[in-house]
Amino acid sequence: AVADKDYDDEYEYKDWGGIMLRGCLVKALTDLGFHTPTAIQQAVVPVAMAKRADLFGAAETGSGKTLAFGLPLLQRILES
Repeated sequence: AVADKDYDDEYEYKDWGGIMLRGCLVKALTDLGFHTPTAIQQAVVPVAMAKRADLFGAAETGSGKTLAFGLPLLQRILES
């Protein structure tokens, strides 16, 4: 069970810079100061969520690659 009702959104989706994510993910991202996706996140997250295929993304250190990889995983866990 989720302790914070602000994060318990059931199946509500919200827009995060053009990417539709579960509301709890968007809240967590904005609470941590991530208000808009970086270029690599904008390019990779929608594709990773739409397809079950290998992806290759190249970007410099600090560009948000780890979050681009992790968000689709978290989204799928929440949807399962």
